[in-house]
Amino acid sequence: MDWTIVGQRILVSIAIGVLSGIAGFISRHWIEALLRGQFNDYVSVVKGTWEGIFEQQREVLENVSITATLRAKFNVVYGNIEYDDTKLKCVGGFVTERYISFYYRHIQSAKLQHGTILLQLSGDNQKLIGQFLGIGPLSERIVAGRISMVKGTAQPGPQANS
Repeated sequence: MDWTIVGQRILVSIAIGVLSGIAGFISRHWIEALLRGQFNDYVSVVKGTWEGIFEQQREVLENVSITATLRAKFNVVYGNIEYDDTKLKCVGGFVTERYISFYYRHIQSAKLQHGTILLQLSGDNQKLIGQFLGIGPLSERIVAGRISMVKGTAQPGPQANS
């Protein structure tokens, strides 16, 4: 057996393996970048003030006015949601083309109020309609309901309240 040929085949196999790994990493990174970029148009559309109502299950809260002030940086959407005397922080992003998911919590971290919101952006980019599921501050139990908002005219400032 000629060890020179065996050694060359091993080196070629190692080189092919390393190059395949590098090519795989680069192509995966490229594809992910393209997918992330796919939602950039929608991210810019949701910036601004949204106004509407929410209703909680079992008619606990009906037609409560709500205002969301949303900002975006890269593919992250964040901002504040306000209703009555309550102010929530939210952060999230688009999970698919027109669906945006937020995590929200009360602005005062000591208050037990947090959860998830899933909204669908309408075809004309003027409505956000969806559902929320979280922990209610009064019952301290799981609550759920519907949210419907339309885009307002006011634009948010450069910084979200922290």
